[in-house]
Amino acid sequence: MEYVNRAHFGSLTAAELLLQQPNIKVNLQNKLELDTPLHKAVQYKDDPSVALEIAKLLIKHGADPTKQNKNKQKPQQLVDSGNQELKNLLQKAALALQVDASDIAQEDSDDGSPSDVSDD
Repeated sequence: MEYVNRAHFGSLTAAELLLQQPNIKVNLQNKLELDTPLHKAVQYKDDPSVALEIAKLLIKHGADPTKQNKNKQKPQQLVDSGNQELKNLLQKAALALQVDASDIAQEDSDDGSPSDVSDD
């Protein structure tokens, strides 16, 4: 969670570097609240743009927006009520976790069977 703390002080570059490290555990929960780095990032209120950018980075690197803390709260429930952009990001990320390849419609070929669609 050190990288989230660094981000609080405006060091997005440091957070990016830490997230590129092999075997980083972006869903690791702390012992006290069982918060993940995403829980902590979304609670940063001093600069909403920093909270948003860190949340984007964490999600990009596999953070689970549906993980609950000790109080059964998901990160989206901890976002400042005025930060709709961050709430939307977390909602979209949570929905994306629920969709798998079988949920995506495929284009039918001339014989009625699904076919691969390409941009060629």
